[in-house]
Amino acid sequence: DQWTTPVLVDDVAEVTAAVLGAEGPLPPVLHLGGPDRVSRAAWASVVAETLGAPPHLVVPVPRADTRYASRPENACLTGSLLSRLTATRKIVVRGVREGARDLAPAFTTTR
Repeated sequence: DQWTTPVLVDDVAEVTAAVLGAEGPLPPVLHLGGPDRVSRAAWASVVAETLGAPPHLVVPVPRADTRYASRPENACLTGSLLSRLTATRKIVVRGVREGARDLAPAFTTTR
């Protein structure tokens, strides 16, 4: 019962570096949200699937039944302004599935 727009940390770093190196004026506030609006449970399911974890391990639990920090039901952000700024125009912020696929090799090891 909570919705977010997760962003891969590599994409956050790329956008941050571009904004810090930008010439000219920037808006006073920039938000960065991923392109996908997903529930926390759906996001966890994508991560579990990508890592090969059994899907039954992801169990949706209402926020009211947890000690999870209080967050609004809709905690989504948008990065739509970034496509209009010269410094960030060409940066593609990956979605949940693309980000999970790109992260998967970091979580798997070969022995």
